[in-house]
Amino acid sequence: MTLLISDDVPNVKFEITRRREGYVQDEVDEFLDEVTTTLRGLEERLGMGPGATTGSHQEAGIILTSQDVRSIRFKTSKFREGYEQPDVDAFLDTVAATMETMEARLNRGLYGADTSAYGSAPGAYGNTGYTTGAGTVPETAGAMDDPQYAEAIAQRDQYIAQLQQENAYLRAELEYARRRLGTTGF
Repeated sequence: MTLLISDDVPNVKFEITRRREGYVQDEVDEFLDEVTTTLRGLEERLGMGPGATTGSHQEAGIILTSQDVRSIRFKTSKFREGYEQPDVDAFLDTVAATMETMEARLNRGLYGADTSAYGSAPGAYGNTGYTTGAGTVPETAGAMDDPQYAEAIAQRDQYIAQLQQENAYLRAELEYARRRLGTTGF
Protein backbone atom coordinates (compact mmCIF):
# COMPACT_ATOMS: atom_id res chain seq x y z
CA MET A 1 0.00 0.00 0.00
CA THR A 2 1.30 3.41 -0.94
CA LEU A 3 1.61 5.86 1.92
CA LEU A 4 0.66 9.48 1.42
CA ILE A 5 2.18 12.84 2.12
CA SER A 6 0.10 15.91 2.89
CA ASP A 7 0.60 17.34 -0.61
CA ASP A 8 -1.14 14.28 -2.13
CA VAL A 9 -4.51 14.96 -0.55
CA PRO A 10 -5.47 18.23 -2.30
CA ASN A 11 -4.61 16.65 -5.65
CA VAL A 12 -6.91 13.63 -5.35
CA LYS A 13 -9.80 13.48 -7.84
CA PHE A 14 -12.83 11.24 -7.46
CA GLU A 15 -15.26 10.07 -10.12
CA ILE A 16 -18.54 11.98 -10.08
CA THR A 17 -21.90 10.18 -9.84
CA ARG A 18 -24.90 11.29 -11.84
CA ARG A 19 -28.43 10.19 -10.96
CA ARG A 20 -27.22 7.57 -8.50
CA GLU A 21 -26.09 7.51 -4.92
CA GLY A 22 -22.77 9.12 -4.08
CA TYR A 23 -21.12 10.93 -1.19
CA VAL A 24 -21.99 14.62 -0.81
CA GLN A 25 -19.03 16.45 -2.34
CA ASP A 26 -18.87 19.35 0.12
CA GLU A 27 -18.67 16.99 3.11
CA VAL A 28 -15.88 14.95 1.55
CA ASP A 29 -13.96 18.07 0.52
CA GLU A 30 -14.20 19.58 4.02
CA PHE A 31 -13.02 16.34 5.58
CA LEU A 32 -10.09 16.11 3.16
CA ASP A 33 -9.06 19.64 4.21
CA GLU A 34 -8.88 18.38 7.79
CA VAL A 35 -6.90 15.32 6.62
CA THR A 36 -4.41 17.59 4.85
CA THR A 37 -3.97 19.73 7.96
CA THR A 38 -3.53 16.64 10.13
CA LEU A 39 -0.97 15.03 7.81
CA ARG A 40 1.02 18.27 7.71
CA GLY A 41 0.93 18.43 11.49
CA LEU A 42 2.09 14.82 11.79
CA GLU A 43 4.87 15.43 9.26
CA GLU A 44 6.05 18.46 11.22
CA ARG A 45 5.94 16.61 14.54
CA LEU A 46 7.95 13.76 13.06
CA GLY A 47 10.49 16.09 11.46
CA MET A 48 9.41 15.10 7.97
CA GLY A 49 8.24 18.53 6.84
CA PRO A 50 9.32 22.12 7.11
CA GLY A 51 9.11 23.70 10.55
CA ALA A 52 9.26 20.56 12.68
CA THR A 53 7.84 21.15 16.13
CA THR A 54 7.83 19.38 19.44
CA GLY A 55 4.59 20.80 20.87
CA SER A 56 1.24 19.19 21.55
CA HIS A 57 -1.01 17.72 18.86
CA GLN A 58 -3.03 20.94 18.63
CA GLU A 59 0.08 23.08 18.16
CA ALA A 60 1.13 20.91 15.26
CA GLY A 61 -2.32 21.02 13.62
CA ILE A 62 -3.26 17.41 14.31
CA ILE A 63 -7.04 17.46 14.43
CA LEU A 64 -7.88 13.90 13.36
CA THR A 65 -6.74 10.41 14.24
CA SER A 66 -6.64 7.34 12.04
CA GLN A 67 -9.68 6.10 13.97
CA ASP A 68 -11.55 9.28 12.98
CA VAL A 69 -10.77 8.52 9.34
CA ARG A 70 -11.90 4.91 9.66
CA SER A 71 -15.16 5.86 11.39
CA ILE A 72 -16.24 8.80 9.20
CA ARG A 73 -19.64 8.43 7.55
CA PHE A 74 -20.64 10.84 4.81
CA LYS A 75 -24.17 11.77 3.77
CA THR A 76 -25.25 10.41 0.43
CA SER A 77 -27.16 12.08 -2.35
CA LYS A 78 -29.12 10.35 -5.10
CA PHE A 79 -30.24 13.24 -7.20
CA ARG A 80 -27.27 15.60 -7.00
CA GLU A 81 -23.77 14.95 -8.20
CA GLY A 82 -21.66 13.15 -5.65
CA TYR A 83 -18.38 11.31 -5.36
CA GLU A 84 -18.17 7.60 -6.15
CA GLN A 85 -18.34 5.83 -2.81
CA PRO A 86 -15.80 3.05 -3.58
CA ASP A 87 -13.25 5.64 -4.79
CA VAL A 88 -13.58 7.73 -1.63
CA ASP A 89 -13.55 4.66 0.64
CA ALA A 90 -10.39 3.28 -0.99
CA PHE A 91 -8.62 6.62 -0.64
CA LEU A 92 -9.65 6.90 3.02
CA ASP A 93 -8.21 3.42 3.66
CA THR A 94 -4.87 4.69 2.34
CA VAL A 95 -5.17 7.84 4.48
CA ALA A 96 -5.91 5.76 7.58
CA ALA A 97 -2.97 3.43 6.94
CA THR A 98 -0.66 6.41 6.46
CA MET A 99 -1.89 8.04 9.64
CA GLU A 100 -1.57 4.78 11.62
CA THR A 101 2.06 4.52 10.57
CA MET A 102 2.77 8.13 11.49
CA GLU A 103 0.88 7.87 14.79
CA ALA A 104 2.84 4.75 15.72
CA ARG A 105 6.07 6.62 15.09
CA LEU A 106 4.86 9.59 17.10
CA ASN A 107 3.42 7.59 19.99
CA ARG A 108 6.35 5.26 20.35
CA GLY A 109 9.04 7.82 19.68
CA LEU A 110 10.46 5.72 16.87
CA TYR A 111 11.71 8.65 14.87
CA GLY A 112 15.34 8.97 15.89
CA ALA A 113 14.84 6.40 18.66
CA ASP A 114 17.49 3.94 19.69
CA THR A 115 16.82 0.53 18.16
CA SER A 116 17.92 -1.10 21.41
CA ALA A 117 14.31 -0.60 22.56
CA TYR A 118 13.55 -3.80 20.68
CA GLY A 119 15.93 -5.86 22.76
CA SER A 120 18.81 -7.98 21.61
CA ALA A 121 18.05 -10.69 19.10
CA PRO A 122 20.48 -13.46 20.12
CA GLY A 123 19.40 -15.25 23.24
CA ALA A 124 16.58 -12.81 23.94
CA TYR A 125 14.07 -15.61 24.26
CA GLY A 126 15.95 -18.03 26.47
CA ASN A 127 17.93 -21.07 25.45
CA THR A 128 15.97 -23.97 26.91
CA GLY A 129 14.65 -25.97 24.00
CA TYR A 130 13.95 -22.94 21.82
CA THR A 131 14.87 -22.53 18.19
CA THR A 132 13.86 -20.00 15.55
CA GLY A 133 13.91 -22.41 12.60
CA ALA A 134 10.86 -24.10 11.14
CA GLY A 135 9.26 -24.28 14.56
CA THR A 136 9.89 -24.65 18.23
CA VAL A 137 11.53 -27.76 19.55
CA PRO A 138 11.30 -28.25 23.29
CA GLU A 139 14.33 -29.71 24.99
CA THR A 140 12.15 -32.06 26.98
CA ALA A 141 8.64 -33.34 26.55
CA GLY A 142 7.26 -31.05 29.30
CA ALA A 143 8.98 -27.86 28.08
CA MET A 144 5.82 -26.41 26.54
CA ASP A 145 4.20 -26.34 29.98
CA ASP A 146 7.20 -24.52 31.41
CA PRO A 147 6.39 -20.87 32.31
CA GLN A 148 9.80 -19.77 31.03
CA TYR A 149 9.01 -21.33 27.67
CA ALA A 150 5.66 -19.51 27.49
CA GLU A 151 7.39 -16.28 28.46
CA ALA A 152 9.99 -16.80 25.75
CA ILE A 153 7.26 -17.29 23.15
CA ALA A 154 5.47 -14.14 24.33
CA GLN A 155 8.73 -12.17 24.13
CA ARG A 156 9.34 -13.53 20.64
CA ASP A 157 5.86 -12.50 19.50
CA GLN A 158 6.32 -9.03 20.96
CA TYR A 159 9.69 -8.69 19.26
CA ILE A 160 8.19 -9.74 15.92
CA ALA A 161 5.38 -7.19 16.30
CA GLN A 162 7.89 -4.45 17.08
CA LEU A 163 9.97 -5.39 14.05
CA GLN A 164 6.88 -5.27 11.87
CA GLN A 165 6.12 -1.77 13.15
CA GLU A 166 9.69 -0.69 12.49
CA ASN A 167 9.45 -2.18 9.00
CA ALA A 168 6.25 -0.18 8.33
CA TYR A 169 7.98 2.96 9.60
CA LEU A 170 10.99 2.41 7.33
CA ARG A 171 8.76 1.74 4.33
CA ALA A 172 6.84 4.95 5.02
CA GLU A 173 10.08 6.90 5.37
CA LEU A 174 11.37 5.46 2.08
CA GLU A 175 8.10 6.28 0.31
CA TYR A 176 8.20 9.82 1.69
CA ALA A 177 11.79 10.28 0.53
CA ARG A 178 10.94 8.97 -2.94
CA ARG A 179 8.02 11.37 -3.24
CA ARG A 180 10.14 14.29 -2.15
CA LEU A 181 12.78 13.39 -4.73
CA GLY A 182 10.17 12.72 -7.40
CA THR A 183 11.15 9.12 -7.98
CA THR A 184 8.86 6.11 -7.91
CA GLY A 185 10.99 3.14 -8.99
CA PHE A 186 13.62 1.15 -7.20
